[in-house]
Amino acid sequence: MPNIEFEPIGIGDLIRRGRLLVPPNQRSYAWEERNVRELLQDLNGEMSKEAEKGPQEYFLGTIVLVSHGDGRPPQISDGQQRLATTSIILSRIRDLLTTLGQAERAQSVHQDYISKIDLESGEKKTQISLNLEDNTFFADTILSSYPHAIPENMFLRASNKRLLTASQVAYDYLKGILNGFSDDLKPSVLIRWVKFLKENTHIVVVTVPNENDAFRLFETLNDRGVKAGQVDILKNFFLQTAGDKRPQTHSDWTELTGKIEATFPDNDDQLILYLRHLWITKNGHTIEKDLSTKIRSKITSASAAAAFVNESNNAVVDYIALSEASHPKWSNYKSTTREYIYSISVHLKVEQIKPLLFAISRHFSPDEANKAFKLCLSMSVRFLIYGGRGGFLDEHYAARAYDIGSRKVTKATELRDAVAPIVPTDAQFADAFATARVSKSYLARYYLRALDKVKSGDPNPEFVANEDYSATNLEHVIPLNPSPAWMISADDASGVQQLIGNMTLISSKKNVEIGNTSFKDKVGTYKQSAFRITHELETYGETFGVKEVKERQLALSKLAPQAWTLKFD
Repeated sequence: MPNIEFEPIGIGDLIRRGRLLVPPNQRSYAWEERNVRELLQDLNGEMSKEAEKGPQEYFLGTIVLVSHGDGRPPQISDGQQRLATTSIILSRIRDLLTTLGQAERAQSVHQDYISKIDLESGEKKTQISLNLEDNTFFADTILSSYPHAIPENMFLRASNKRLLTASQVAYDYLKGILNGFSDDLKPSVLIRWVKFLKENTHIVVVTVPNENDAFRLFETLNDRGVKAGQVDILKNFFLQTAGDKRPQTHSDWTELTGKIEATFPDNDDQLILYLRHLWITKNGHTIEKDLSTKIRSKITSASAAAAFVNESNNAVVDYIALSEASHPKWSNYKSTTREYIYSISVHLKVEQIKPLLFAISRHFSPDEANKAFKLCLSMSVRFLIYGGRGGFLDEHYAARAYDIGSRKVTKATELRDAVAPIVPTDAQFADAFATARVSKSYLARYYLRALDKVKSGDPNPEFVANEDYSATNLEHVIPLNPSPAWMISADDASGVQQLIGNMTLISSKKNVEIGNTSFKDKVGTYKQSAFRITHELETYGETFGVKEVKERQLALSKLAPQAWTLKFD
């Protein structure tokens, strides 16, 4: 890469020197509270050493800029997290100087590091400009005075919220430091921070002449504390490859990320997971670490890059609907479709099967999808009980998702035939259920409720509505700490706690009343229960021990293939 320039400089000096822009194809602000706090602590730690050891220096890594040489401000290819956070710190220093009555010093910090008046246009322009998703919020809110006034109905992206958190953390941290000094020393403490950021917080600025060179560096250089992950690399790749289709591709990408963030606000990994699942439905099994390589090897033209991002944006509604049984997408499907989606996402909380569900959601007709989702629910329970290695299931679910995505499989019966070699048969499932241990209470509740519905003759026992868990408890017939009346050892009591045969459902009020009393004392309460699976415990008379637990679980196991059937009628 010719014409690359390297320059060591203080990060504050770089910000002070001239405007820097984050291009549209860069990621949004990504630093979490811990990243901001760690930077502040590191800076304060180095400055604290100066009294004992003299002037200190703190190296903050490499920043990559693209300078086109045509008079436009340089673009930040790598380093926006550090630059934006430094601007936030300087803004909060300005605010604290203002509160200390140091208006002129505060104005000096603002004019040097925050924003300046452009002589030609007369406009006020910030020294650091972020991407389209963040810049207005960054310039108008974050770089303005603290505390920030946020309207109640204002929509905030996840990155906007991270900017707000960074601002609050910086203000609180700096104010905390000032509390240790007398009022006459506080201004000098803040000015010391400004000078340290300007002169002693070193970076190496790497300036390249074009985006292609910057992209090559971007993949190997990381922001401090937040690595340039696959989402960042893929976004850069798609927009670079899209060529003259870049504006529409950027619009599609922005819309896609907005939808993902709105649906999964607390999961920063969801976008890459979604892209991987979409890729699986089109290309087969792909693990996360290989996704970027495979995409870049297959998408080699502007039209292909633009088409994939556009498809990603259009298909995300089918993906989001898998997490929301009430989603409008399901309005044209049978009511049982919502029930199957709800049971898979809420009761089972299984994720490995998501690419297969996604393919069904996108490509099957409503009638075929209804049957296929029922099959997926039954498969999921069977594997939870019977067991299945993670990698094994990933590969098979991905293979079937690709079969559907490539239109090799178009009906639920074809899907059932394709998975038949790996799905536990009725006999295998029942045998496994007879000895199954369940450690997660939400799964035990679901299994017991579904089996209870089989006993009641419900045609859809696999669906369990959103019941009030505070009103119904998971009851262990033999308690973990049985009273002497049980005549059972502590080891035996402990050994049956996770067996389904020792579990039942009961109202929370009754559960408190019976506590760890003897089985003889509990039976009267069980008999009054509306759950068949509970009131039938009276058939065991006055004795219920390890032997009875295993007998009851064996009896329940014979109902399991009915609750989670592989049949469609």
